[in-house]
Amino acid sequence: MSGVISTICRLILNEAFESTASGAPSVATAPAPVIPTAQKKILHWQTFSNSGSVSNVVANRAYIDTLPFDGIVVKFQDYQDCLGPSYGGTYATLYGQLSPMRNLLTHATHNYANVLTGNSGMVDPFDSWTTETNRWVNLAMACRDAGLEGIFFDNEEYNVHIWQYPGDCIYSGSRTLSQYQQQWRLRGRQIMAAILGQWPTVKILVTIDPSRSTSDKPADALFNGSPSWLGGFFAMGMFAAAPGHVINGGEHYYSRTSANFSNWLNFMVNTLTVPPSSPPLIPSSLKTTWQSKINQSFGIYDQDTVGSPDMNYSVLQTTLVNSVPSASQFVWNYSENLDWLTPGAGSAGNWQNAVWNARSQLGIPPP
Repeated sequence: MSGVISTICRLILNEAFESTASGAPSVATAPAPVIPTAQKKILHWQTFSNSGSVSNVVANRAYIDTLPFDGIVVKFQDYQDCLGPSYGGTYATLYGQLSPMRNLLTHATHNYANVLTGNSGMVDPFDSWTTETNRWVNLAMACRDAGLEGIFFDNEEYNVHIWQYPGDCIYSGSRTLSQYQQQWRLRGRQIMAAILGQWPTVKILVTIDPSRSTSDKPADALFNGSPSWLGGFFAMGMFAAAPGHVINGGEHYYSRTSANFSNWLNFMVNTLTVPPSSPPLIPSSLKTTWQSKINQSFGIYDQDTVGSPDMNYSVLQTTLVNSVPSASQFVWNYSENLDWLTPGAGSAGNWQNAVWNARSQLGIPPP
């Protein structure tokens, strides 16, 4: 996941690192948070090690229930393949891999399954999506029956690229950018409608949210997007079918201050709904629903060195305090090299205390 940011030149943010963000630029008023800050959650996503796998979570379940997280993101055997064009696994296959999570944890209960398409891709949106839809529905039903709260859809591209027009689009010679935007929107809407029919309470977090599909950005953003990146249109179609159920992942690991996070929230709620972003990204008929039903999250990378200052345990604590108020329901701590889920692996002490201290500052009770 950090690959999105590793290609960005390191910049120094034009704000002091502080939890009160005094002197921050004024922004337009965004809707009130969905729930009070004290009721919000902090989740954890562990990657690039087996500690986040279902089998290891089962083995370390007692320890995981002592951590300062309300839930975790787990990976399963077929998480990199199950949405790919050649995948032939069934609901039974996926449920067999996820079922050990059912009623496993006592305190960390807001749990999600990680699925990614960056090494498998998906079917081109102009091809038949009957089988692709079945893959999504099988995954959703398996997660539902395993007692999970939802799915973390990692839509970052790794070895397989599907989102960039025209290079990643099979029919770009005969289909325009606008046609591809609308076809991906259609597929997102169809997928989400099918899932919702089987899992009415589903939540799906999309890690790289629709802001990537516009050339506009907040003043303190450190990346450039483009409407030719089609992932945002797929996510927006998902939102249109199930407002509130689709969560903007907020994978902007360089953010640090309260102003950074409130600026992003304002951008998503307001700026993204007007030119040059929308249309085409958000149709005018969807604008009011988007603004009232947006579900915004933020990812925080515990080893980030793109934002300033470099992440360490004290910076993590302040960043959590600054981010949670702007999130709708939860923020997620992302880790690659620091293993939080294995006893004695390195997070005990200062790192875990940073999260506990942030929870205390925010008035969030223990999981």
